[in-house]
Amino acid sequence: MRMGKVLGAAAGVAVLAGIGYWGAGYYMGQKVIRELDAALAQVPEGVKVTRGSATFSLATQTLHVENLVIAGANLRGEAAALDIQGLSMRALASGLRADDTTATEQDVVPVASHITLRDIKVSGEGVEETIALSEMDQIGFRPWALHQPGTPTLDQVKAAFAAVSDRLATAPQAPLLPLEMSGPFQILAQAMAVGLLVVDYGDITQTGISARLKVPVVGPTGVGASPGQVVAGYDRVVLKGFHAGVYGPMEMTGLTETLPQGVVKVAQSTWAGGDLRAPAHALLRGEPLSEAMFNGVSVGSFSINGLSGQGPNGQPLQLGSMTLDPIVVADGHIPAGGLTLQGLVIDTAGLGDPQTGALAKAMGLTKLTMGMALHYKWDVKGSAVTLERTSVKVDELGELTLDAQFHGTASNQDLTTLLQSAQLDQARLSYVDHTLVDRLLRFNASQQGKTVDAARDQVVATLQANGQVLAASPRGEALLKAVVALVRKPGTLTLDAKPAAPVPLVPFFTSAMPAPAVVIDTLGLDATTAP
Repeated sequence: MRMGKVLGAAAGVAVLAGIGYWGAGYYMGQKVIRELDAALAQVPEGVKVTRGSATFSLATQTLHVENLVIAGANLRGEAAALDIQGLSMRALASGLRADDTTATEQDVVPVASHITLRDIKVSGEGVEETIALSEMDQIGFRPWALHQPGTPTLDQVKAAFAAVSDRLATAPQAPLLPLEMSGPFQILAQAMAVGLLVVDYGDITQTGISARLKVPVVGPTGVGASPGQVVAGYDRVVLKGFHAGVYGPMEMTGLTETLPQGVVKVAQSTWAGGDLRAPAHALLRGEPLSEAMFNGVSVGSFSINGLSGQGPNGQPLQLGSMTLDPIVVADGHIPAGGLTLQGLVIDTAGLGDPQTGALAKAMGLTKLTMGMALHYKWDVKGSAVTLERTSVKVDELGELTLDAQFHGTASNQDLTTLLQSAQLDQARLSYVDHTLVDRLLRFNASQQGKTVDAARDQVVATLQANGQVLAASPRGEALLKAVVALVRKPGTLTLDAKPAAPVPLVPFFTSAMPAPAVVIDTLGLDATTAP
């Protein structure tokens, strides 16, 4: 009898516990949903947020929202479903207001472990975008950014947004300049800085991305425009983390873009990330917008790989890779950078100039595989520029490379003035022959009905006869011998310029050209060949 009472009491306690757990879960769920609605209500005037049903699971700490819609005057975004997993009770308890003003920049309050958005649609004037799935991991926020001197209030952001919107509505065709609305622009820039420094997350992954954009298409004569459409889609986009204004690496795969001029596909594009902390910190310190605050911004290298497509003339387009060097802003300038192109394939049948196309055909060229590179270093204070690893290459013909150093006439010159007053310190120009010399000789021989060896001997004789003008200088004589050696046995020709005194480039090459021997001696030109 007593055992029955014990079991009955235990069952009663279990029922009460279950009811209590359900009640706590229901209460917490309602609180979470109320917090959600309160957050959704804090949007700028003219923007409306609506949702469908919402539920919260206490067991998994997951908030599920259906049919979330954000609509403004010219833009509408919607998602069929939103799931926030691992929702932090601490973050909810503070309502994301972070009343603790003692937080440091390193303090991160976890918000959720995973956020999923499904069937996203964004539409507006001239643009439509869909994303099948968007996921974000390890979301947190940094309360520190909410309590800085330059942190605007929500009401200030709303007012600034409204002011800019009104200006655009009243004069949509007139350009909107920062100086025209310095106050609203300052506040919106500060709001962006808060967004950069307050949000923290791990990986973002998006799949099934498609976008349509209406664009004006200019006619072949360069005048007049008609409506056109750009359709672009990515298979997958992954961003590896964002922490306190520092972006992690990004990879995008499977791009297909349909342009009015043709179709382009890119197998992969990558970005090494970037650091935007400098301007964000300056804005939150209350500093006014200026170019100086961008000092310290860095942007990692960017590359695309496996580009292919079809141009407007029906000719195939193919590029192996394009890479932009990483850059860092210093003293309002970008002191180093570069661009590399590899594997640009051109069908010689599609060359615009018929004579060039005919020559390429006669030389046995059905395609040209091209590459180019340009890399520079700029010493702003010293007004000096170094070109390095700069080249133009055609795999089927040869490669031309240039390394050079020159400087301006005064310190801290802007780049335009520096180039106009540039003086050459030293340079090296190299040509590596692949088949160009022999192709030209074979073409010349076929045109004259000679053997290739006879054509070669003729070219050598012509060079030696016409090159006697160079013999007035030992350096000129060495140059002539080097060119003749290249014709006799194609290989590498290198020209080293080491002038005794810096040579002003613009006057030297735009004024009346002195005798070739004088040019060679002034530049201190040495010529060498190698197999």
